[in-house]
Amino acid sequence: MRKLAVVSGYATVDYPVRLAAPLSGAQTATVEALGRDGWPRPGGAALYASLRLAAAGHRAKAFVGLGDDANGALYLSACGAGNVEVEAFACDSQTHTPWCMLLYHDDGSYTCLLDRGEMDGGSLTQAQRQVLAHTDLVCIAAGPATRTAALLDNISARSIVAWIAKRDSVSYPQWLNERLAQRADLIFCNTSERAMVDSARLGDTRAGQWIIETRGADGVVLEGNSSRIELSSAAVRVRDATGAGDTFAGEVLAALLAGSSDIEAAARRGIDAARALLLTRAY
Repeated sequence: MRKLAVVSGYATVDYPVRLAAPLSGAQTATVEALGRDGWPRPGGAALYASLRLAAAGHRAKAFVGLGDDANGALYLSACGAGNVEVEAFACDSQTHTPWCMLLYHDDGSYTCLLDRGEMDGGSLTQAQRQVLAHTDLVCIAAGPATRTAALLDNISARSIVAWIAKRDSVSYPQWLNERLAQRADLIFCNTSERAMVDSARLGDTRAGQWIIETRGADGVVLEGNSSRIELSSAAVRVRDATGAGDTFAGEVLAALLAGSSDIEAAARRGIDAARALLLTRAY
């Protein structure tokens, strides 16, 4: 059955690069542009997750902020190609579409330089509130904190809520993390974000809540309902892993939204979807 999913977050246009050497002090640094599928390219968790939900046949609606500019047009084009609907905030000459410079290092770590672009407004339109009142799933990724709080205020009690965590104290201050941890049915994080999630949960173990921790080549750990499940994943050599975790989350949510009650099977689908994305960037 086709369900309605809302995914919120930044609508970024991404510029992934590989650094030839660590940065220190005043210097000119040599970089390598990454991304065979376009550079720059539309990105952000809201897009990657929405694309997987739409590909599974669900109605995916991205709640994002856009400017009336070339990057906004590029983002909208990607959404249209992937059958993702857009409920845009701002989208006028007073704002610009967010963009992100992703600096990948040889040790596998990365630095995210984010121009948030849009105004940090928290108000929702009446139409957006009505969408939230009738949606089956709300997936919250990093975005303006006041807007995320407004979303939480308007989500139907019957909706499944997922939280894609990120180490970004502007988008996710502690007070908001605690609200998200209290409401979310599923929390997606990676190993570096797990401490943030645990801190937000304040030691509480909510019945029915699943923590889904991705560990790169070391697989995925599912924790919830007094259960712990470890899943393996095959390594893929890539310099640019942008969107893999968000693709994984979107595919897991697509399976659960379709009626699956098997979290392990849903996670395996997510692993396969993330691997498929990474294989397009393998070297």
